[in-house]
Amino acid sequence: MAFLALAAWTALAGRRGATVPFTVRPRIGVGVAAVLLAVASDGVPTLRRALTGRAAVHIGRVSYGTYLLHPFVLAGLRAVWPALPVPPPAAGPATALAAFVVGPAIAVAVATLVWRTIEAPVLAQKDRLAPYSADPR
Repeated sequence: MAFLALAAWTALAGRRGATVPFTVRPRIGVGVAAVLLAVASDGVPTLRRALTGRAAVHIGRVSYGTYLLHPFVLAGLRAVWPALPVPPPAAGPATALAAFVVGPAIAVAVATLVWRTIEAPVLAQKDRLAPYSADPR
């Protein structure tokens, strides 16, 4: 619980322009590591089921593509939706919620499309194109 409070405080402090003390960031990292360790060791079966579900696995699969493509998606979204709040809390709650839902949803959809049309076919050919050899010579 303290970890969640610390993470929320850090996020809110960053939004208000306040600086987050240097000592807080490692604590968040330790908290994330503790949660991952608990999940990996079956310490939290409900969380483990949530993180190994189809949706979470898919998000993990396309997460890097989402990270790379989201600036382009947001630029396109801003061109189509000029009222897109920057930062989102500057607008009303409905517009901010839409910005937090629509942008990421489109970015994940685009990353999924890229995964299915480019990444997965290339990865399917990786052993044929560049076979792995344990011998470094």
